[in-house]
Amino acid sequence: EAPAPRVRWVDREEPVFEAVLAGSADLAGIVAAVLGPLATAVDAEAQELRRTARVLLAHHGQRQPAAAELRIHRNTLRDRLARIEQLTGRSFGDADDRSELWFALRIEALTREPSLPPIEPTE
Repeated sequence: EAPAPRVRWVDREEPVFEAVLAGSADLAGIVAAVLGPLATAVDAEAQELRRTARVLLAHHGQRQPAAAELRIHRNTLRDRLARIEQLTGRSFGDADDRSELWFALRIEALTREPSLPPIEPTE
């Protein structure tokens, strides 16, 4: 009988993609490590911040179309992004951080309730 695969939590400092490629990452652990307090919060602010991050990343970091889709002023978007960065310890200005945020949000979207469709940019 083959041994059960090792599954472990991803450390906040460990590169997320390397852990996944090595086959040693727990997907829920990745979401928790990357999103921090946004991972499990269900309050309206946390949901709004997760949606804001998904929309910005879907628009390849372009703030103008992201703000337009969210129907918010660009300063409101800037404030939300600063709050996300504060809560997650990740920066939208860093390519690795952006890709890890995208990956964690994608895992979350794929594993949550099927009644909640993933957010895609409108054309």
